[in-house]
Amino acid sequence: MDLNVLKITLMDFGFPPEIMTLIMNCTISTSLSTKWNAKKLENFAPKIVLRQGDPMSLFLCVLCMEKLSLLLHKVQENV
Repeated sequence: MDLNVLKITLMDFGFPPEIMTLIMNCTISTSLSTKWNAKKLENFAPKIVLRQGDPMSLFLCVLCMEKLSLLLHKVQENV
């Protein structure tokens, strides 16, 4: 999920700035690390920050799908 799409969606649905900041920080501040031969490697940031099974991923996906649905209805009305 593109983070700009997520931010625009949160703004369009009227989320308070404090909640938006909290959600965006949760999605962009993720870092991972792995072990190789029992040694911990350096942390790295994943390219896709929301993954299946994340507690917020379903909620945020539903919000973005609702935004897409509204945009499709708007385009359909203008045709």
